[in-house]
Amino acid sequence: MEEMSRLWEVVLAFFQDARLYTILGLIVLDVVLGVAVAIKKGEFHWYKVGQFYRTMVAPYVIGYLALYVMFGVVPGLEGIVGEGLHYVAFGAIVANLLGSIVEHLRALGLRREEERL
Repeated sequence: MEEMSRLWEVVLAFFQDARLYTILGLIVLDVVLGVAVAIKKGEFHWYKVGQFYRTMVAPYVIGYLALYVMFGVVPGLEGIVGEGLHYVAFGAIVANLLGSIVEHLRALGLRREEERL
């Protein structure tokens, strides 16, 4: 019973963690920019928004939850090692999302000043 209590504490902490909201915010920005690119190209379809959530958002959030729980519950992964691995996982997700956001911004014609010259 004690293990279930700890598991529940970790899951609740996940939904209060600022890193989750950072990921969700980047996902929303990525979706909005992706829709803008699709509209600009004349290729927007609603089903692709749902497909994006199914293939990208759900795996990111569920996968991050699984890692979060694992780092918070598995003996030996608590503390500094788990926290370090947690930030590596978080960083990989953020880097992937930022890469997609940059691609969308470029597709919309937004470039750095050096790239315009």
